[in-house]
Amino acid sequence: MRAAVQELAGFFETSSGLKLVIEYGTVAKVAEKVTGDDPIDVAILTKPFLDELVRAGKMAGGTAAQLARVPIGLAVRQGAPKPDIKTVEAFKKTLLDAKFITHGDPSIGDDAGVHMAKTLETLGLASETRPKTRLISPPPGQSGAQFLTGLFQRGETEVAMARRLASSWKPRAPRSSDYFRHSCRQATWSSSPVLPGPVDNRSRQRLSSIS
Repeated sequence: MRAAVQELAGFFETSSGLKLVIEYGTVAKVAEKVTGDDPIDVAILTKPFLDELVRAGKMAGGTAAQLARVPIGLAVRQGAPKPDIKTVEAFKKTLLDAKFITHGDPSIGDDAGVHMAKTLETLGLASETRPKTRLISPPPGQSGAQFLTGLFQRGETEVAMARRLASSWKPRAPRSSDYFRHSCRQATWSSSPVLPGPVDNRSRQRLSSIS
């Protein structure tokens, strides 16, 4: 979402004359900021987190706008046979047959990781795959892609599931809830909606977004 938000922010600032202050973080960190009443005018999160914050009275109901649908891709090591994921049953078999599988760490609020954990639970695979799951949890200064590359190089994973960022990641398993949605919603305490106006120290709008 970072690239998309930066591009949209440029258009908004040019057309409105307002200056955005954008802070990035995982979905869990952004939700934590909203829950803790940090000064945020707009939050960009995945739908389950937004819905929970609305129920808690931390975000204004009826102000949501869907921004994007992000597909989840499945990858294997270069040169490995392409896995069969043409059906849900084939997808399940691929995961069960793999020695190790990898997805983002839901405990740190990785959006794709949260989604995949829920999908594995829905498919009835959570308990069977948990012992062989290697989570994407890079140390500071290392990207998730770099961390995942290292797992493949060391033979510590066979199948990885993450945001599909390259068009070569295909096909995908149909009808298996392999999309998650990014939505934007206004914080409940925001004194006014974002409106065009002159740039000064008081006209900086705060936006919190997942990375």
